[in-house]
Amino acid sequence: MKNTTLTITFNTEKLDALFFHMGKKDANLQEELNDIIQKLYEKYVKQSTGMDAIKLPSTSPANAAWRLERLIECWKEYIK
Repeated sequence: MKNTTLTITFNTEKLDALFFHMGKKDANLQEELNDIIQKLYEKYVKQSTGMDAIKLPSTSPANAAWRLERLIECWKEYIK
């Protein structure tokens, strides 16, 4: 799946301290944040739907590369 960049605001001094102390433990902030976002996804999305995220083609008219029959074939499994 495609990734999106997420921008957050956090206190500079606290972030510096976090980097310092994580560095002592050879921890990676990006990996930690990815784990937290994944847990939030599982808590709010997967728990509600019982499904993992699925990448399906856009039904937008701008997606003219896909004929209607092909879109229906991909989507019909998930529309009930």
